[in-house]
Amino acid sequence: MHVFRAIENGMPIVRAAASGLSAAIDPWGRVLSVSDYYAAGDRTMTAQLPLGRIPTLYARTGDWFSWLCVAGLAAMLAVVLVGKSTVVP
Repeated sequence: MHVFRAIENGMPIVRAAASGLSAAIDPWGRVLSVSDYYAAGDRTMTAQLPLGRIPTLYARTGDWFSWLCVAGLAAMLAVVLVGKSTVVP
């Protein structure tokens, strides 16, 4: 899930996990380093992440498309309900 969030926001992400997999992910979704909590040996993770962000469509517009879909659904339901109430049998 963190890979998708890095791509979506165009930012590098470091996922620190208390138990499980810690990871360093760049803005393009490439996993640069992984550290497994359950693996034997040293649990140190080293990674070089790029600084800054990459402009993405989602980062610029946010959730407007989702809300537009919700508004369209509400409009269609209103048309259907109004249409059923005006039909005379």
